[in-house]
Amino acid sequence: MLRRSTLQDARDLAPLLRVEDLNEIQASAGGDPVDALIHGVYNSKFPVTCVKDGVPFAMAGIVPDDTGHYGFTWLLCSNEVKNNYRWFLRTFREWLPILSEGFVYLGNYTDARNVLHHRFIEWCGFKIIAKAKYGIESMLFLEFQKRV
Repeated sequence: MLRRSTLQDARDLAPLLRVEDLNEIQASAGGDPVDALIHGVYNSKFPVTCVKDGVPFAMAGIVPDDTGHYGFTWLLCSNEVKNNYRWFLRTFREWLPILSEGFVYLGNYTDARNVLHHRFIEWCGFKIIAKAKYGIESMLFLEFQKRV
């Protein structure tokens, strides 16, 4: 099931996050994964959570820039996403146009080590447009973008 995210979803998903997603949080901004997820819930136009058997296994959203024309996409998952990948891919491809309504461009940076996210963003039609050192750890990240 896909539904609007809650703060409880953030608290429930944080201890279940994939190692790659935890590494990405640490490399980009540091801090607690719960705080990263809560930030996403508070700042996204319409944050969503994927739930299986009452347990969140992925959360995503789009945080608007100051103009409202550019949206910073984000996605954090547990390993359960691998067990539900067909449903997950199909559902997100259907929901992305709804979530991105009103934006002209979507994009963000993803940790170069997070291969699963690279495949997902390319599958959703994003293009990798640059590689750069990014975040508090100055790790290699890939910048991706798409015109909506």
